[in-house]
Amino acid sequence: MKKLMVIFGSLISLNAYAVGHVIDAKIESVYCGYPSSHQMCSVTFSKPIIDKDSCHTSSERMQFKVDTDIGKALLSIALSAHATQKNVDVYSTGSCTVYNGLADVNWITIKN
Repeated sequence: MKKLMVIFGSLISLNAYAVGHVIDAKIESVYCGYPSSHQMCSVTFSKPIIDKDSCHTSSERMQFKVDTDIGKALLSIALSAHATQKNVDVYSTGSCTVYNGLADVNWITIKN
């Protein structure tokens, strides 16, 4: 019984921290600009976003700001993955603060 409770508790905690993500996808497009005065970039993928965040309501893309060092690094990684057509794993932060209705990128991993 004790083992069952530990397993059940583990599953609940994993689901509580689930965020939107894509696995083994190609980046189909990267575009940046100032829509509605937001300085941001958008990334679209060859596969659908899994476990979309509750705030992510409008599209199959994720956003990130480019006015920080990490934002510039995310842009560089996204452009490299797009140019080389390498698969990526991309996870959201679980929030939609960059642009309403679109999940914020937390990290991008380029895969071999």
